[in-house]
Amino acid sequence: MIWFFFLKAGVQHMLNTLSEYSAAWNLNVNTSKTKIVVFRNRSKLQRKVVWLYNNEVLDIEDEFNYLGMMFNYNGKFSKTQKQASEHGRKALFSICGSFKLHLAYLPNFFPFEPEY
Repeated sequence: MIWFFFLKAGVQHMLNTLSEYSAAWNLNVNTSKTKIVVFRNRSKLQRKVVWLYNNEVLDIEDEFNYLGMMFNYNGKFSKTQKQASEHGRKALFSICGSFKLHLAYLPNFFPFEPEY
């Protein structure tokens, strides 16, 4: 589950609502896996900012991987882009290995230059 909020109070309100909902339906939230990423410009996060779930302090991270997508505090997806590129490169070499293609022939198969 992922949420986006503009105000700190909105995050705490939704955490309280989730707590009530999970208590009503006998659900458990694993707080050791629950992370918060605060999107911000280069500024430091205030130390006094704390969010609680059932009186447990939640970890605030600079980045978080959610379903293969890296969310970074600065809102940029360059790490996700690099990660996807690396996975694609590995897949390409895996295909080449399974067909025993020599890497020197790759430009003939892929005559275009990728745009970044």
